[in-house]
Amino acid sequence: MPTYHFHVEGDLNHTGVDLGSVTEAKCEAARFAGQLLCDAASKFWTAAEFHLRVSDEHDLTLFTLSITSTDAPAIAVSPRVRPIFGH
Repeated sequence: MPTYHFHVEGDLNHTGVDLGSVTEAKCEAARFAGQLLCDAASKFWTAAEFHLRVSDEHDLTLFTLSITSTDAPAIAVSPRVRPIFGH
């Protein structure tokens, strides 16, 4: 069974994860990234970017998951003002 390594901004999961296929590794990467982003939400929203690189046991990159955040506060919309003249 292949071993996949998850690298987050230069950090390496040295133990690796044994999974059956690249498809399983992609699913695990999404779960792993989601948990990391949830655990460190304040850092993520400040940095605005998150990159997770997944490699094999020879450190060859298999795929990268990149997530970008945009903090856009809600904007209140005023009711439409009817013009004095016209429709």
